[in-house]
Amino acid sequence: MRLLDSPDDDLLGRLPSTAASGLQPGESGSQMQRLIPIFLRIIGVVLIIVGIIAAYYGPLEIFVFYLFSEGGRFHYDGFGVGPFWFAALVVQNIGYYIIAALFLPVGIGHVHSAAGH
Repeated sequence: MRLLDSPDDDLLGRLPSTAASGLQPGESGSQMQRLIPIFLRIIGVVLIIVGIIAAYYGPLEIFVFYLFSEGGRFHYDGFGVGPFWFAALVVQNIGYYIIAALFLPVGIGHVHSAAGH
């Protein structure tokens, strides 16, 4: 079953039911086509911001671990910085770097694709 009546119809253009709703052909699509680049840029900027924050938090977490481990500024006996906390920190840092590695290029791609749209 085809959702589109002709090759000229697309998901951003008019739907086959626009004639029944009283809209002129292409009328609803033109507004949507103007909003999509703006929406893509907003998503791209948000992804870039989250990616930069994630890239910043990775090294920051390691620095904080050293502050609380033995010999660090905030270390005190019995605090218990052990292997479980270190493992949790490593997994969290891997997550930060994965988020940064995914969000930064995807965000830049959204901004560039919206600019050329």
